[in-house]
Amino acid sequence: MRVIEIQNLQIGAFESRPNRFVVKLRDGRLAHLHDPGRLAELLVPGAKLALKVVDSGNRKTNLDVVAVKSDYWIFLNSAYHSKIAERIIPIMFGSIKSKEVKFGRSRLDFLLSDGRPLEVKGCTLINGKTALFPDAPTERGTRHVMELTRAGGALLFLVFHPSAEELRPNCQMDPKFCEAMRLAKGNVEMKAAKFRTRVHSGRLVLDYLRNIPVIV
Repeated sequence: MRVIEIQNLQIGAFESRPNRFVVKLRDGRLAHLHDPGRLAELLVPGAKLALKVVDSGNRKTNLDVVAVKSDYWIFLNSAYHSKIAERIIPIMFGSIKSKEVKFGRSRLDFLLSDGRPLEVKGCTLINGKTALFPDAPTERGTRHVMELTRAGGALLFLVFHPSAEELRPNCQMDPKFCEAMRLAKGNVEMKAAKFRTRVHSGRLVLDYLRNIPVIV
């Protein structure tokens, strides 16, 4: 199922990452990076990037990174996560009542029609056939899981590796998040959906493939 389509893309080559939200291209241009993860296995010198031209406003660049080429194209823009989730949540969890809802000390992504809060997380790290989240310690992510546990909510992982066959918490990277996931088991409905990214002739298409199990 086609989830999103992005037109009029440019292709650039990664050179360096001056900070979490900026990448430098080999031609000297800068591009904004919406994903704050480490991405060390993806953002390597010379890696191909799919770039979208946007209104720069007060920013230093008018380019957004939307995907990176590894063994295959991997979607890499968390600004689209909510839009992607809106397309598949009705298939996986039921209808959406509202977006951006406050629970405890957190603001979670969605409120389902059955009253449960739902949070969305994007995953770009893989080891073999196992998708791992997170790729960097995340206090915010741990807090979200704890809020979902108290509320009896739902958690949706968007896995952008089409070869993934399962998702697990990255306990070596973030033991606190891992423990929060273990405590959430049985109280939080956890699901993961995997996607394929296609980039061709200046166009990106993101396809929803199927669900994969979340193993805690």
